[in-house]
Amino acid sequence: MAQVPDVDVAGFSGTAAAAVLWNGGGGSFSFTTGGTIGCVGIDLTDNQTSTACTVSASGSFTNIVCGTGIATGVAIVNETGGDSHTVNFTIVFVAGLGVEVGTVPPSAGIVQITPTNLTPPNPNAPGDGQCTPGFTVTDISAIAG
Repeated sequence: MAQVPDVDVAGFSGTAAAAVLWNGGGGSFSFTTGGTIGCVGIDLTDNQTSTACTVSASGSFTNIVCGTGIATGVAIVNETGGDSHTVNFTIVFVAGLGVEVGTVPPSAGIVQITPTNLTPPNPNAPGDGQCTPGFTVTDISAIAG
C-alpha cells in the first residue's frame, strides 16, 4: 500500500525586505514571520497535528513594475511538533496578488504583498526611483510532504 503523505496548511503574515524600483530591476529578498504563527499540519500517516510554526524564506526577484513580477526562493517551515519542510518556490505577482507554486515537496498558495513605506513616483521622472524598501506579505499555502 502506498504511504499517505502528511498535509500542511499554513496561513501567515510577515515582512519581506527587498528594495524594489517603480519600473524594472530586481534583486534579493528575505522574509520572516517574526515569531510563531498559526498553521495547521496534519500528518495522515500517524494522525499527528501541529497548530503553530515559523516561516522564513529568501531568494531573488525580477520586477516589471512595483508589485508585479516574479520571485523565486527557498522557504523553511518549522512546525512546533517537530516537522520541518524546505520548499523551493516560484511566485508570479500581478498588482500585489500572487500565485505560489512549490516543488520538493509540492506546494501551492495564494500570496498578497503590500508595500511598506511606499515612495511616491518622481513627477519629473515617472518610473524612476525606489517604490518600496519591502512588503508586508500575507500567504496561505498547502504543502504535501
